[in-house]
Amino acid sequence: MWCSAILCLLFSLILIFFGIATSRIFVAIKPRCPLFDICAANINCIYFDSWVYLNGDWILLANFSNPIKKPDVSTLAYMESVHTISTLAYMPPNLGVQLQEKVHHSNKVSYYVRGTFKVRATLGLVHFSYWLHGRCN
Repeated sequence: MWCSAILCLLFSLILIFFGIATSRIFVAIKPRCPLFDICAANINCIYFDSWVYLNGDWILLANFSNPIKKPDVSTLAYMESVHTISTLAYMPPNLGVQLQEKVHHSNKVSYYVRGTFKVRATLGLVHFSYWLHGRCN
């Protein structure tokens, strides 16, 4: 009986210690999700098989940055060129007509880009990962 009580006490103390350590690290670093934005975009080709199916080839220059400004935290500033090819991507007919008009009249297109990225962070010997959901116009 005493042995199980001592084990429960030790387990409780270890749990309290790790809880306090985790909260101190969280308060010290104040982690936030990295930011995602598009620096530049280039459309190589865009055409329609019909009014509703889009085929395109474009390159996006994505910028990932760390919003944490602590001096002891290594800063993340990463740019990656993302080459995207779409084949027979469905578009509602009204959006297809609007896109064709924009391409023919102004030669400019506005895209809303959504991306999902898995981020892995290292803090000494501790590794943790989370999903980053980016949205950009």
